[in-house]
Amino acid sequence: MLKVPESVLAYHQQPSVRAAVDLLLSKQRPAIPEDLGWGEMQSFYRACLAARQTQFEHAMLLEEMWRAVWPIPDRAWTPLPPHKPGRSDLSPDPANIWEDSFGRRFVQPSLALELAVSLNDVTGFQLGIGMWRGKNDEENLLETEAPDGWASEHGYDFIWTQHQIVPLSEDISLEPFKRWTEEAMGLVSRLTKSL
Repeated sequence: MLKVPESVLAYHQQPSVRAAVDLLLSKQRPAIPEDLGWGEMQSFYRACLAARQTQFEHAMLLEEMWRAVWPIPDRAWTPLPPHKPGRSDLSPDPANIWEDSFGRRFVQPSLALELAVSLNDVTGFQLGIGMWRGKNDEENLLETEAPDGWASEHGYDFIWTQHQIVPLSEDISLEPFKRWTEEAMGLVSRLTKSL
């Protein structure tokens, strides 16, 4: 079981919390509202802190989920370190994860593999995978290999689970993810052996 932080639950379940957090996180330095009086500064500071806490706890949740559901690829794959994740959109910075997903990149000579986890309101938790051949990811190896229930989204050369694996709740069972990660890693193994 994975415990979902209260701030993340509130963000996804309460539209007013979502609106406030989104507004406060939309700028590096939130503007002081014109109608805010000096006596309300502590409340404003608490709201800003809560917004950042939500963002950081979201990142912590996705990183913890990644570790819990994705197996580390076999020794042939070299994991890239957090300070050089392979691409800027894989940065483990909480603001980046907030906007996208938590993912890690693994490499072999002329091959790259990315495994990700995401949380959004439409599909809940999603798993994602990308695999490419070439020094600059020229050939998408999953373009025509998406297993049933996985598909490319938004024009990205990455495939994501399309069904809600588990609904967002206070406690998340990790068992339902096993089928999806086993299927994905089986595909990686088959593709790697065929190259």
